[in-house]
Amino acid sequence: MAAEVQKVEGGAVEAVSGEGLLGRLRTGGWVRWCVRSAGVVLLLTGLAKLWSAMGEARVLGVRDPLFGLTFRQLMAGVGLVEVVVAWVCLVGRRERLSLVLVGWLSGNFALYRLGLWWLGWKRPVRAMPVARSD
Repeated sequence: MAAEVQKVEGGAVEAVSGEGLLGRLRTGGWVRWCVRSAGVVLLLTGLAKLWSAMGEARVLGVRDPLFGLTFRQLMAGVGLVEVVVAWVCLVGRRERLSLVLVGWLSGNFALYRLGLWWLGWKRPVRAMPVARSD
């Protein structure tokens, strides 16, 4: 079914389809859906990082090999950035800016992981001591 075009007050044009979500996705609503869903995921993960940064785990005191910050500082900083990008995705009206910010953030995550791989870094500390039998 083809989308119908309707004029709305103020001269703006809105695509409308009788197929609900599937019709909206076909008429370009998928961008808005993608931005909003990325915003929800980033909001949840950002808040989780902020919550974790306030914890007492020993690993939070270990220094990150790339930036030299403690994992507590790194988690708090990245959590704040994720919450800000989520806010832009969920509240902002500029979809292109939201997409650029999500792409920028995911690219930074990929570069960070690449940097850790390049250094040969596996994990901050052993979770359990290794028992050796000699």
